[in-house]
Amino acid sequence: MTDASAKSAEPPLERESLVVVSRQQVSADLSGETIILGMRDAVYYGLDGVGSLIWAAAAAPTTLGALHREIVARYDVDGAVAWVDLLRLVDALLEAGLLERAVAPTS
Repeated sequence: MTDASAKSAEPPLERESLVVVSRQQVSADLSGETIILGMRDAVYYGLDGVGSLIWAAAAAPTTLGALHREIVARYDVDGAVAWVDLLRLVDALLEAGLLERAVAPTS
């Protein structure tokens, strides 16, 4: 299976989708900016503002819906625009291996 077909096999991201920071990274907060070293590709990434908020919230598994609600509550942004931007960033972080999809614990 190629990477492209593996990615297409993933269900689309939805409000109930759970994400969590990957163990394949090292990160630090520097004055409100998050610096991340991706261990998979040995590339440094930087997040500021909303990206740092998302990163901090995803330290434990969280839903995209919860992330969206937090962004809309904290920032003066249209909900639809915030959702599209959130999906773009989460998709990029997943692609880089910095975030992972999480599975909800079964009871």
